[in-house]
Amino acid sequence: MVAKLLGSILFVSVLLVGFLALPLITERISANTEYFFFGDTEFVTPLSQGRWKTTIWNFQSDSYVKLENGIVELQYCEYTGNYWGASILFQGKYPKGGIGHLPLLSGRNEKEVKETDGITFLRNYPIPKGKYWLETRFIVLNRTFLHEVAFDKAKYNVGIDLMFAVNDFDYEDLTAPVVHAGLIFSGEIWQDGLGWIKVEIGDEWVFKDEEQRFHVSMFVFKISNVNEWQVCRVDFGEYLNRIFVLLQRENVNKLTLKGVQVYAESIGAKIQAKIDYIRTVVK
Repeated sequence: MVAKLLGSILFVSVLLVGFLALPLITERISANTEYFFFGDTEFVTPLSQGRWKTTIWNFQSDSYVKLENGIVELQYCEYTGNYWGASILFQGKYPKGGIGHLPLLSGRNEKEVKETDGITFLRNYPIPKGKYWLETRFIVLNRTFLHEVAFDKAKYNVGIDLMFAVNDFDYEDLTAPVVHAGLIFSGEIWQDGLGWIKVEIGDEWVFKDEEQRFHVSMFVFKISNVNEWQVCRVDFGEYLNRIFVLLQRENVNKLTLKGVQVYAESIGAKIQAKIDYIRTVVK
């Protein structure tokens, strides 16, 4: 009887010590976590020499990416209403054998960064609220309806796309799942008779294409006016945590960031935007 009682007391004591130690363990894991940081956050280096590389997805005339006086300008025109496309700046590498540039940068804070093959985030160790922030200053200069879209509405988005390897799958494998997670700063839809309708903050959607790409879109900001500079500051950690929630049915437990792109995309429309800076900050 005494032995059983002592055993019960010991068991409860171990559980209590474990619960008391959990915040310390979590804090230690958080302190050792490495985060992603953009290189050349203020676009001061010429595109031919810096960490950013340009590309245009589904090129159509009048689409371009240019950099002048520390401001990057993205313009994309989709004239047919048949296919999405985008003008893009990117760092890192595209999945499934896609194009690449310089490696991404990681570190515990923005003062101690290094090149890395990927930055890993885990479902079971979410980023604490208020710890990791994304900041950008941008302006939407012009959006013009160009063509009807048979299967949808003409629309545009301005934002960033995060490209992840999933769990322990090979990012280069053509058959392996990958994640494209978009944080959209400005999105609008063309409605006949009403003009451009802004997409609301908090709207989100997920779909999986035939090539095992999971596409996650999260609208994190809504512009007040066109031709007016906007400052967007969001809890980046919360949105990274949110990706796991949106993909919980797919058993995604680990995401390793391999590439990131800043883009202006559209279908059936012209979109022109400028970005002054984009950065991540650890508090």
